Amino acid sequence: MGRTAVLGTAVAFAVIALAARTLEEGLQAHRDVGRYRTYDAALRRLGDRYRQAVDNAERRAVFVELEELCFDEMVGFLKSHHEARFLM
Repeated sequence: MGRTAVLGTAVAFAVIALAARTLEEGLQAHRDVGRYRTYDAALRRLGDRYRQAVDNAERRAVFVELEELCFDEMVGFLKSHHEARFLM
């Protein structure tokens, strides 16, 4: 293998490593996974409470909490993706 081929291979590996790091930092998947797990648990809790509600006042209270939860999740999503950096 010639010197040019070795240099080309080294550059290719460097570009692949940089691209992987850029995607990891930019997408911030670890943040999303934690946020989605918390969101899922809260949705399940609210679903259980709704099914156990005995009157419309209790159901309405669950819906108000659901709306607040969805709003908070959207704010977290927007902040997370606004702060995401894609450097290349």
